[in-house]
Amino acid sequence: DRALESGIVKNGDLVVITAGIPVGISGTTNILKVHLVGHVLVEGIGINNLSVSGNLCVAKSEEEALREFNDGDILVIHSTTNSLLPILKKASGIITEEGGVTSHAAVVGLTLDIPVITGAKGATKILRSGTTVTIDSSRGLVYSGVAKVL
Repeated sequence: DRALESGIVKNGDLVVITAGIPVGISGTTNILKVHLVGHVLVEGIGINNLSVSGNLCVAKSEEEALREFNDGDILVIHSTTNSLLPILKKASGIITEEGGVTSHAAVVGLTLDIPVITGAKGATKILRSGTTVTIDSSRGLVYSGVAKVL
């Protein structure tokens, strides 16, 4: 947190943390942790290796999605169907609670070449419309705010 606050690292960076026990004795490094910087809000299965940052449109139903979606939003919904294609074509990303690499959202995302995360349990309850997030579909993670994804 301190490194993030000071600007040494940014959201999305991978850092290596080392320590040793017993503390204070030179040459006792015996702990190594690779840590991803940032606050992960939800995780699921990433469908491609794309990433995007943008505003969320969280919808409990297809009707709500069609009514509330703005061009360029990242759509968060339980699952997708062909009736959502008009807005999916304008989405910058898709997050669904329904899992599967062959789900409708996964196939549409691959076709449209946009980042998709499926199987994000509780996404429609955890995430809020209007919030800015970053989708990292290579890792299947959704970060709070704008994150640099490698």
